[in-house]
Amino acid sequence: MAVARGKVIPDGRIKVIQPLEEGVITSIHIKEGEKVNKGQLLLELDASMELADISSLENSLNMATLEKNLILAELNGKFSKEGMKTTNLNNVSASEIIELQKKYSQSKNEEYLAQTETLQAIFEQKEKDIQLAKINLESLKSKHNYIKNEVNSFKTLYENGAIPKIELTKKEEELLLSQKEIDSQTLLIERLNGELKEAQANLTSLTKLYEKELATKDKELSDRLVAKEKEIIALEDQLSKAKKILKYQKLISPVDGVVQGIASQTVGGVVTPAQPVVTIVPDGTPLIVETNVLNKDIGFIEVGQLVDVKFDTFPFQKYGVIKGKVLSISPDAVEDEKIGLVYNIKVGLTKNTFKIRNKEVNISSGMTVSAEIKTGKRRIIEFFLSPIIKNLKESLTLR
Repeated sequence: MAVARGKVIPDGRIKVIQPLEEGVITSIHIKEGEKVNKGQLLLELDASMELADISSLENSLNMATLEKNLILAELNGKFSKEGMKTTNLNNVSASEIIELQKKYSQSKNEEYLAQTETLQAIFEQKEKDIQLAKINLESLKSKHNYIKNEVNSFKTLYENGAIPKIELTKKEEELLLSQKEIDSQTLLIERLNGELKEAQANLTSLTKLYEKELATKDKELSDRLVAKEKEIIALEDQLSKAKKILKYQKLISPVDGVVQGIASQTVGGVVTPAQPVVTIVPDGTPLIVETNVLNKDIGFIEVGQLVDVKFDTFPFQKYGVIKGKVLSISPDAVEDEKIGLVYNIKVGLTKNTFKIRNKEVNISSGMTVSAEIKTGKRRIIEFFLSPIIKNLKESLTLR
């Protein structure tokens, strides 16, 4: 028989709870050996930084969304206060921004309309001036023809000696003056036509300039809209990640089970990423005994040998032992600081309870035991002769 000390451990499937990032423990809600349920809060890490990040990102996202809506409103020319009443941008309320945009847009439109109306009025006035000048020209031409006929009549009268030379000369001068008036009126019409074309060109130029400004502004707004939408997507992604990180500041049990260990039981203690903080043995996990056998005994131990397991918690004289069987033997020995070279052996148990006061009490992970491995039968005389034979062999070797 080989006797070895050991303890009860779960047969694999232990759940290790680890933090995602470095943090400071602010509260511990469980203790070792405690039964926990799936989803139960185990411990909490300081979340002040994460909450500040989330608040900052939410503010940035709200501002970016407001700016996007304002850009859309300006693009579509539809300004609405709906959904923007409580949002501020650089200490200016959304409604104030909308009013400013409306006033700016209206002032630009009014400025264009005023300029258009002015140029249109000039154009129409030139048309009226030309029309009036043409009427005057026709009148001057009629007058000129009338004077011309008079000159011809005066010439006949003069040739017949009916009138003096001076009368004919006056009438001819009147004809020349009439022609000058026609020439002057013709020049006026030409000048007015030039001014009309200029007014038309100014009106066309203003319209094209306004349309160009609108197109440039639309492109600028469209570019800003695309950039703002990208910014919103990036902020939403960052906010989603920040909320996940905040969620991970609360370490939750993934299964129903029993707390096997807590790495740090100090509030204010620092934990690092991927550090095992809490270990949980899931309900239904088989329990086995892990023990270390001395090097001198390992040669007599085989897989399948029977084992009597005595629990320190339950004195075997009163509660008996739990039967077991050797499940595995480590291929190599390891150095134990206290007892030297040892081999790790795992022992399966036939049951996990003791009957105490007519009630079945479960054994639990961490309980210490003594494992008596039945290595084979020896006659009683061998127990007495073994030391003598050993001493005899050693004395013969010395000689």
